Amino acid sequence: MLMKISRYFFLFFINNRLLNEHAHCDAWSEWSACSKTCDYGIKIRVKISTDQTKSKACSNITESTICHEHICPRTFEEAEETYLHNKEKEKKKKFRTTYILIFTIFSVFYVIHYDIATLDLFLLEHI
Repeated sequence: MLMKISRYFFLFFINNRLLNEHAHCDAWSEWSACSKTCDYGIKIRVKISTDQTKSKACSNITESTICHEHICPRTFEEAEETYLHNKEKEKKKKFRTTYILIFTIFSVFYVIHYDIATLDLFLLEHI
């Protein structure tokens, strides 16, 4: 138990020393992608500096965490089913995005056409 406490104290001391020596390392990078696409993996981020010239010295200071994307398929059939399901979801999402874009374009044209027609009527009545 004492050995475990000593080890954590040592790591805490080293980490604080690194942070104090590199006080200009004042931000963290974005988290990396998970090291595995399914089950448990690790993602890492690196200390950086807002002063770009000093960022390289900060790269020794890292932080890691466990990530879990989703459970890995147990069989080939399950993997294939998951792949096809995800592909179908992407297809629907793309269709929905295209539909919304086309609907927006037609709505804008309708509003413009309506405004022009209203303006024409106004001009005809007042000229």
